[in-house]
Amino acid sequence: MTKDELKRRISSNIKTYRKSKGYTQADLSEKTGIGFQTIASVESCRVWTSDENLCKIAEVLGIDIYKLFLPTKDTLLYEEESSALKEKLMNQIEKIIEHSYEEVFKQKTDKE
Repeated sequence: MTKDELKRRISSNIKTYRKSKGYTQADLSEKTGIGFQTIASVESCRVWTSDENLCKIAEVLGIDIYKLFLPTKDTLLYEEESSALKEKLMNQIEKIIEHSYEEVFKQKTDKE
């Protein structure tokens, strides 16, 4: 991945997360203390910004900063699918644990 590709990915993610929060560029500018022109320029990949500004943006958007670096295609959909998958896995794990306890209890009562 090139530096320009990474910038495009981060820019796209900032825009996607900003819109998912219902924020305008002006809202994000106000909440982060970063100039409106800087926000607009970063989102359009015309200029780059500091690590400190990326941290402020992630904080205001309520995300861990690493999420700005994830592939842009369906990033939010990926998170929703991940959450659903996690829930399914937890349900399966609970069933396995319940079954294991039943087996242990059965073995214990069989021995008695």
